[in-house]
Amino acid sequence: TRAEMQKQNLKQQARIAGQAIPCVTDDRMLGAYVSFTKKRKATTLSVKLQTCLDICGRIEASLLPLPVRAMLVGSIVVPKAIYGSAATPTSKKDMRRLRVACTRAIWGQSNRCRAPEIAQTLLSKGHASDPLQAYHYNTLGVTRRVLQRHPEIWPVYHAVFCEREEHPD
Repeated sequence: TRAEMQKQNLKQQARIAGQAIPCVTDDRMLGAYVSFTKKRKATTLSVKLQTCLDICGRIEASLLPLPVRAMLVGSIVVPKAIYGSAATPTSKKDMRRLRVACTRAIWGQSNRCRAPEIAQTLLSKGHASDPLQAYHYNTLGVTRRVLQRHPEIWPVYHAVFCEREEHPD
């Protein structure tokens, strides 16, 4: 198509000091995996998921009391898994797997009838030990810091927020 031909032409012409500029579709910046296309690429959680699941298994197997296990999950597993998640959203499948593993690590396997929301919020600090809550909490914190540092983007943020509130689809 015409757009593809223009893209190829631009790739051939784009040079710095005679060197062709490489075209990338994704990159890792400050530990966060960022995709520059609409295709879903690897995220920090998808790359580190197996390691986090292994750590959760070790915490679950320990004979430590519940508050200590919750603290370990909240200080080791969750930060490792959601680092940089404000830059690239994680997949729901990976988040669900991690959330189940974290809940099992804190609550144990003895009680099969458990809701992660209840177990994580009532028995521990949910914003720290529940990956889903921590993901949203972290994203709000990053948004707050960016808006404090750059007050000039408040009108844009407000317009987008109001639009999303009116049309959540």
